[in-house]
Amino acid sequence: MSDADDAAIDEMLADSDLVQKATARLVRALNYQPAIEKLTTIALDSTKSVEMRGTAIETMAVARAPRLQEAIDRAIMSETPALRIAAIRAMVEVKPNEKTTYDAIDAALKRPELEEQQAMIALLGSMKSSKAEKILTTWIDMLAKNNVPAALALDVYEAAIASGSKTLKKQLGAVDSRLKKVPFGPFSLALEGGDAKDGETIFKTSTTGACIQCHTMQAGLPSVGPDLSKVATRLPLDRILRAVVDPQGEIAEGFGMVSATLKNGSVVSGLVAKETGKELVLRIPASPITQTVVKKDIVSRTKPASAMPVMTSLLTRFEIRNLVAYLVTLN
Repeated sequence: MSDADDAAIDEMLADSDLVQKATARLVRALNYQPAIEKLTTIALDSTKSVEMRGTAIETMAVARAPRLQEAIDRAIMSETPALRIAAIRAMVEVKPNEKTTYDAIDAALKRPELEEQQAMIALLGSMKSSKAEKILTTWIDMLAKNNVPAALALDVYEAAIASGSKTLKKQLGAVDSRLKKVPFGPFSLALEGGDAKDGETIFKTSTTGACIQCHTMQAGLPSVGPDLSKVATRLPLDRILRAVVDPQGEIAEGFGMVSATLKNGSVVSGLVAKETGKELVLRIPASPITQTVVKKDIVSRTKPASAMPVMTSLLTRFEIRNLVAYLVTLN
């Protein structure tokens, strides 16, 4: 294998899941042995990173590499959940209906690692088979009765939706009926089970959520939204979730946006920095500059509103769960 080929495979392994699978199918179609050998070497090399080995195993499965079973057998016995997950995903790819595959999924669901349990439930949601549907039916029944561990509740709910099964969709009706009676409905399932690391990435880099553009991590700095550096010490878990999914429900002091129409016809707007019986002090968002308005000069004013958009229209429920998991670490 040339250095260029070697580098190309490394680049492919680091790319998106879609690119990995497309490349693997091409390798399989062309029976490109150098690539298959490189993937096999990576998958069986315990000195390589877990992420790279896992990706190599899953790619081997799509490419139907000759030594795939050897790689699966090693990974399934690993003490690392991520490698076991990769092995089971590979099994689903090459033998989705075999008993050994479902035995492996069942064993993973019984292990204590949350990462592995969540991955298996998601995997079941992607498997268009009666066996997978039957397993999910049991989980959804438990969810309807509120008997699923909180950290897995969202996974079960989303797996049922992802399955596309009419049977599971109908069964979800009982779950939805229960969720209608709790604050935030399905988003209430995002309280536990999130990945704080992924949540931090969303907070700092998401262009849809754009959290970092409005919030600071240092007290005293002017911003559009409140400082979140110690948010977990100020708010319990349920109020952190509420702040994300219903920002108008509870506006932090000093961050309510109002507009006031004055007697002279002008309109002033800003965040309510301070209010007394005689004066209203408005601050320009993301600035220390304030404007004081004499209250007797105000003809009308709007109710305080949050400048924060409703995240339920910008982020998925999984992303919100991860974001919440990150925010509760800020103490």
